[in-house]
Amino acid sequence: MKIFLSILCLLCLNISIAQNYKITYQFKFDKLEYPEETEAYIKQYFEEGLKKQQQISKTLRLILVSDGKRYYASFNQQMLSDNFRFDDVLSTKVAVSPIYPIYYNEAISLAKNVVNPDKLVKVINDKYLTWQITKETKIIEGYKCFKAVPDLKTKKQFNKSVFIPDYVWFSPELNFKASPSVFGDLPGAVLELKHSTAQIKAAKIEQTDETVQVIQLRKNQSLTTYEESIKAIQENYRDKM
Repeated sequence: MKIFLSILCLLCLNISIAQNYKITYQFKFDKLEYPEETEAYIKQYFEEGLKKQQQISKTLRLILVSDGKRYYASFNQQMLSDNFRFDDVLSTKVAVSPIYPIYYNEAISLAKNVVNPDKLVKVINDKYLTWQITKETKIIEGYKCFKAVPDLKTKKQFNKSVFIPDYVWFSPELNFKASPSVFGDLPGAVLELKHSTAQIKAAKIEQTDETVQVIQLRKNQSLTTYEESIKAIQENYRDKM
């Protein structure tokens, strides 16, 4: 009897440990549009960059682990080659998620700053947006999803154009926090997200015994805002052109 109870306890323990979820996201990039007055060399520069991003995205993935209330999202390891430099891979990652990795807990996200490692980005979700859940539905990876669009708290140009989701598709059937961005305060896991440069979509959903990594402010770091971080990234790439 004691042996049976011990085995039962071990089984229950294994079940509880395996309740974390892992989502693998893949992505594709939008076709670029230019103002009429854009010079040819500028178009060529961006078209060459887009082609590299499309090639890199064939193997680059965003991996998320959620324990229900919290999640941690980061990119898989990407091997460099003669065709792709470090900057090519970095620009592809930034086009998907401008700040990463991401740690989300109780509607607040902390993320590392790509341009300045001495800064940690803090994003309080409800300072930027709330969600309007529509009646539109579709199936993603076997789960019924609802479309939600952001209702912006401010009307800044930043919020209108850069990395704020145009929409997301989330599944209440997956009753845990998960999103391929800093904005994850929805009643179910986000399985698809569209923003200004990329469409991100879940390719695999599975249970895992992996734990959620925690990002904390180090002694030599200071906090910065989402706006300041995006501005720094844009200026960094503008200087390289």
